[in-house]
Amino acid sequence: MLKNFKVRKKLLFCFGILIILFIIMMALALSGVRRTRKMAHQLYTGPSVIMTESMGILYDINRIGRDIRTAIMTEDWDTYKEDIASYDTSLLERIQLIENSLTGEEELFRNLDASYDAMMTEKVKVTEALNVGDYKGAQEALFSNYVPAYKVFMGYAKSVSEEAKMKAEDYDEKSSAISMFTYIFLVVILIAVVITAIMLAISVTRSITAPLDELISVAKSMSEGTLNIDIDYQSEDELGELAECFRITIQNISNIIEDIS
Repeated sequence: MLKNFKVRKKLLFCFGILIILFIIMMALALSGVRRTRKMAHQLYTGPSVIMTESMGILYDINRIGRDIRTAIMTEDWDTYKEDIASYDTSLLERIQLIENSLTGEEELFRNLDASYDAMMTEKVKVTEALNVGDYKGAQEALFSNYVPAYKVFMGYAKSVSEEAKMKAEDYDEKSSAISMFTYIFLVVILIAVVITAIMLAISVTRSITAPLDELISVAKSMSEGTLNIDIDYQSEDELGELAECFRITIQNISNIIEDIS
């Protein structure tokens, strides 16, 4: 295909192909970077959030229980009630955030919400006793009603944490598989681009140097006085035109010599 191209066109064609291959390679690389960025964003807004918030639920509920017990034991409710209120707010926000982020677990969330409502109902009874300074009544309400409800909620909270961990591990496996596929795909494309570039370079180089070597040999033979020369190269490029000029020159010189003879 390159044989009949002008030398300039051959070089431009080769250069153009290399530019196109470079653009394709860069587009694929940018696509891989974009996919990696998207996966990182999904990890940040998905499994990472769920894992963090599920662990936060366990932390908040443990702090609430610990502070209530400490307040009862020290009979110092005023020191702990504001902290407990902040943990209550944090706990509810974490639950809502997880329910909005983790899909496909409606039954688990129904049980979690029901156990949360039951636990908070019993907690209100404990805090009402603490608000009036009835530490003995608060202790009875704590161990007879709140602790059992607390344990039920903790069970569902741990189930949410385990489910979040499974989701995160599954996402990590999928992300690793996609990253590996993208890496291998880019390596294959890179190899294909390099091979294509090498083949183009060899093809263009041969299309120029092969006829040029032949014409140099013809010129040397003519300088030595040899006119019985066959020029095989034929093309529509500049070298083909030069080869045709050599043929005409050889023929004209041969005719002149024949006329003189």
